[in-house]
Amino acid sequence: MSAPSADELTPDEIARIRRDINHVIETQGWITLSAYPSETLPAFTCTAGLGRKALPELLVFGLFPEEARATIKRFARLMLSGPCPALGERLSGLLDGADAMLVEVPHDIAAPYMEVALEFSPKGFRVLQLLWAKPLEPFPGEAGYSGEPGSSQPLITLAVRPSRYRALALCRDPPA
Repeated sequence: MSAPSADELTPDEIARIRRDINHVIETQGWITLSAYPSETLPAFTCTAGLGRKALPELLVFGLFPEEARATIKRFARLMLSGPCPALGERLSGLLDGADAMLVEVPHDIAAPYMEVALEFSPKGFRVLQLLWAKPLEPFPGEAGYSGEPGSSQPLITLAVRPSRYRALALCRDPPA
């Protein structure tokens, strides 16, 4: 039996879910949500609430929900404690048997995946996609990557190559 869609929920059920999400964000700092694939979107896991701490929200594709949530939790704790990794930096030891890389995703491209964060994080929050690859293998968007369009780990950013990203600190936006 599949979970009901938002169209099948009553207004009271939707209000209860919103209260529950807000409670988790208030007590734990953020919430991690996984979505099953649909006709238009692949399966993914994302955060909501990190933006309240002036941190980017995180998005990952192609991992089983339990592994994705554990991985995002490690990255969120890393960002909270600093020093933060730079965009495009190959990171080892945060995923079992794989390396990771963070790339920034334009807000308008990330929006379909970040509906909960759009409601529970401050306006204009940043979104980082967590990419993963086996050690020494290329990431999505890099030369030699063998993933097919429509694969379980799409690169949703407009950037041609993640390695071209400037090295930016991810923890906090610079003071105004």
